Amino acid sequence: MLCGLTQDVEYGAVTLTSNPNKCSYETWQKASQNCYVYSLNALWIFMQKYEWLWGIIFIGIGFFLGLFGKKLFSATMFIVGMLATIATIMIIFYTTFLSSKT
Repeated sequence: MLCGLTQDVEYGAVTLTSNPNKCSYETWQKASQNCYVYSLNALWIFMQKYEWLWGIIFIGIGFFLGLFGKKLFSATMFIVGMLATIATIMIIFYTTFLSSKT
């Protein structure tokens, strides 16, 4: 499925690719409905740009939690839940309210 800039839908011919072990059919479709609705590319670029910062933060958190072990089990569950919630909210807000060029 290819992204097309026009409203017209184009279809490719069905081609047969045969190997000694199997046969497979291939075709393609090009239409504007196949284009991306949203992209997380800007978020991933931000994460990659500051990957050293994320590494320092998570190493620090891991070292602190490793020192205190079982005493901080509830705090560990809170941190994991908070990070999962923040990540989910960030992805929802990014895909809903921001454009792919942000």
